[in-house]
Amino acid sequence: MPDSAGAWHGLAICYEETGQKEKSLEMYRKALQLYLKDADTEAGRGRKSLLWGGWCAMKLNMDQIALEMMKKAVEEDPNYAYAHLSLAIASARNGDKDQARISKKRYLELVEQEPYEKRECEGLEMLNKAKQYASEWLKSFIISVMDRYRRDMEICLNSGQKQ
Repeated sequence: MPDSAGAWHGLAICYEETGQKEKSLEMYRKALQLYLKDADTEAGRGRKSLLWGGWCAMKLNMDQIALEMMKKAVEEDPNYAYAHLSLAIASARNGDKDQARISKKRYLELVEQEPYEKRECEGLEMLNKAKQYASEWLKSFIISVMDRYRRDMEICLNSGQKQ
């Protein structure tokens, strides 16, 4: 497996979906290590390593690390709505209700300006990376998750709902 945090993160999601909690936590740990390493490099700077690393940290109940990473993600890209939503969740998990409320409000303002159907989907990007390195049974599972997501998105968009 390469040193791709996104691939490890995608595998973690798949293991979690199949109920393999210990295996998923192992993958989240590997992904978090790489996200932390990437966040410290010039090429890796930016909200993706910080934001997705923060989510790995939350999955591992490392709430303080998650909070720090989410704050940095917002600093790196203050106009990215999902970073504010993630910061709201991390703040709430750390007991900071005021920051959670402020971040949620900013998230809602940004989503009002640019609805989610226009945002990139890093989750699918992670699954695509994981698919490249997965064994056959896991690859077929990843494909089914991606197909289910695409069908759900089609239904959502066709019914006029926002994501």
